[in-house]
Amino acid sequence: MQFKGLHWIEASAGTGKTYTLSSLMVRIFLKDYFPNQVIATTFTRAAAAELKSRIRARLLETQQYIDQCLNQSLDQRALAEKIAQLQDPLLKHILQEYRLKLDYASSRLKLVIAQLDELFVGTLDSFSQKLLREFSFESGKIERATACCGLYAVMWAVEIGSRL
Repeated sequence: MQFKGLHWIEASAGTGKTYTLSSLMVRIFLKDYFPNQVIATTFTRAAAAELKSRIRARLLETQQYIDQCLNQSLDQRALAEKIAQLQDPLLKHILQEYRLKLDYASSRLKLVIAQLDELFVGTLDSFSQKLLREFSFESGKIERATACCGLYAVMWAVEIGSRL
């Protein structure tokens, strides 16, 4: 799969979408992108929370597995044997692709994990709200934020003449 442009993944419930997406995200982050450059949307807040949690878990699992391989100081022959025995398609792919640069893969995943809070995983409506907040001037909407008990309540001014 090429990781350029937009991709739509659609399947019935229970078919492994979340598992597949979390595995693809590991590959995306290893190859080209950082968390602040990727957007993942789904239909419910619960699904979004589950997806982000599973992405984090898959990243940690992969990074720890790579570190285990590095700690074992495997030569290329032993690494090839380990790859042949692997059942996990993601780990198999990563070890094959990064077998000569496992240090890089481990370091990159550590950096991605540290930046994972910058990954947007949410619903389509929360993504729309995010865009309106970030581009309120360009959209013709004016954003007004007020502090209340340490929390910020964001309200959208519908009319340009609304008081700030």
